[in-house]
Amino acid sequence: MSRIPPGLLYLTIYNTSLRPASLTSPDDEDAEEQAQILFYTARERAVSRDRMLRQVGLAKALVNFSDMFNSEQACENVHSQTRRMITIETEPDYWIHACIELAKTPRSAPSKRKGKAKEKAKSGESPAQEQIYECHDSSVHDVALRSHIMRGYDDFKLIHGSFTSILTSLGQQALELQLERFFTVWAWRWDIEQHTDFSADLGSSLHPMAPSLVPIVDDFAKVLLDEMSVFVLEPPYVIPPTTLTSRQLPPSLLRHVISRIPPAVVAQPVAPPDPPVEQATRDSAVAPASITSRGLDPSIVAQVTQKSVESAALSSFVTMSSVTRAMDPRQLKWGWPGYLTFGKGTATKAPDVPPSPADPQTSESASTAESGSSETFEIEVRDGHLDVPEQRKSIDVDRESLQEALYTPQHLSPNLSIAGLPAEEEEKPDEESPKADEVEAPNQEVPADRDDAQAISPAFSVMHKSLDVDVAEKSPPVSPAPTLRPSTIHLANSADLLVTRRRRVWQFTSDGLTVVFLSDVEGHEPSELIPRSMKMVDYLREESNRQQTKAASEKSMLPSATNILQPQSAHVLAVNGYTVSSSRPLPKNSEQLYHAKQMFQSDHDVSEVFSRGQNPQHWHVAKRRLEIIDQPDQAQVYMEIARKESNLTDVDNEVAAVVRSFVEQDDGRGLLVEL
Repeated sequence: MSRIPPGLLYLTIYNTSLRPASLTSPDDEDAEEQAQILFYTARERAVSRDRMLRQVGLAKALVNFSDMFNSEQACENVHSQTRRMITIETEPDYWIHACIELAKTPRSAPSKRKGKAKEKAKSGESPAQEQIYECHDSSVHDVALRSHIMRGYDDFKLIHGSFTSILTSLGQQALELQLERFFTVWAWRWDIEQHTDFSADLGSSLHPMAPSLVPIVDDFAKVLLDEMSVFVLEPPYVIPPTTLTSRQLPPSLLRHVISRIPPAVVAQPVAPPDPPVEQATRDSAVAPASITSRGLDPSIVAQVTQKSVESAALSSFVTMSSVTRAMDPRQLKWGWPGYLTFGKGTATKAPDVPPSPADPQTSESASTAESGSSETFEIEVRDGHLDVPEQRKSIDVDRESLQEALYTPQHLSPNLSIAGLPAEEEEKPDEESPKADEVEAPNQEVPADRDDAQAISPAFSVMHKSLDVDVAEKSPPVSPAPTLRPSTIHLANSADLLVTRRRRVWQFTSDGLTVVFLSDVEGHEPSELIPRSMKMVDYLREESNRQQTKAASEKSMLPSATNILQPQSAHVLAVNGYTVSSSRPLPKNSEQLYHAKQMFQSDHDVSEVFSRGQNPQHWHVAKRRLEIIDQPDQAQVYMEIARKESNLTDVDNEVAAVVRSFVEQDDGRGLLVEL
């Protein structure tokens, strides 16, 4: 049977101290109850007013009932056979109440009920088809639900401020509007099974090489003003300075900055557009006369003309075959094969261009091109292929003259090779050929009605464009200068968590690292710090690469078979609001570790929790009050040991080894402890 995952039924936020703004009847209790509801959303699109008041009234009754037994600790969660109800007091008199439906699997009805259904069918009554579900109580955990709800509250508080500050400064209507805009989207994006990350609930992930990278950030932080702070992100890791405490750098701020990091954009080379077929054909036809008018060798003119016409005809034929299927056949001009021309052929003749009087070779070249026009420009299409006479391939080309004719100092660099010449001739030019500065430019006269772009040969223009594309592809892409992306947040003061202050965040990303500046709203834009920040990023990347090379050299020795076959353990160490995890991450929805964390929250006398599963037989250990910092309560370690042959003593020794390795990694500098 298909399993139905757990889901949110409804979510509400209310304040028990609010009263109706307008005067109401003393007997109208529903108006007073409704005035206390600031936000409500449910799985059903439309919910009646009475149902909403009953659900919120139930949450209030549970809190009041538990307050009779323990006034210091209110009701946090209520379990039923199919649901979980979570109630959190985020601020004084402000409550967030969520009802979650457990995961369930449909099952078939028992045989007795089937017999009753048959009896009802015989008597003519229609049996009620009631589906029975088997609920999974372990599908969700209270600590995970509370952690995710508090994450949503922290994100709202970072963007808009605390509930108390908004109500005091803007009023109840503005608070309801902001809650509606934020929590409606947040609630229905909440995937309860997927958004359970045990390590994320303990604090911000510290960079694995923080002992080596934190001093670099500290040196950069010394040049900043007193009201400005800086930290570096390499998602999901953070590299904070020692002057920035975890209270000033909450996990919600890191999530906000990571969400604003632009994705990496890779510039793709753009190919030049192909010239239109008609324009290419026209330019190819004009090419022989224009080149001849410049006083070139007739043999060169013949070869350039032949290549230009062949390329133009080939592009025309290929374009015609791919386009005619999507066009109206009545509007096309078909190029018929040679055997359907009735002896007239498909000769293409270059237009007549008046010879230049300044060039004595013009008439001779023009007559040569005209005499060979019927042979040079004849192209036949047979069986879908171009038929080019073989005699064109035997034309001798004076490569030295061609190179000299096509050389243009103002458009083509001497370092660039001429397309179509062999590599030997490009790298080793003829020693007898004159130098570029000794070659006298021929006396060229261009008609007044043509501009310089039209006077240049089309073959040379295409070649020059291809050279530009090759150079662009070979040159490395120039990365744009990083730009600062500003945003406004609200951070709580260290003395009072309900009082938030607006701060300005400036961030930019370079080489995979994001540098973030925290300043006052009235502060100026730290654009002048970008060059220094870029140097700091380079230092961080160099140090990170050096540490990675060092770690790789230390692990270059072949591991033993025991280390290869032995399953690796996973742990996370939380110190002062930051976490250091192993290479193998902890399971996201570890039920044993959540139980240990819940015991730490409910009973302050518990400092160690050991548990072992049945299938698989993994050890789960949780310890707190570690004597590695001045405040032992701010240090915890959670570990999963995947070795069933280990006993309790071995497990305790392995946890002690993890804590000892953390202290040795600091190299006695106390950087991680100060954080």
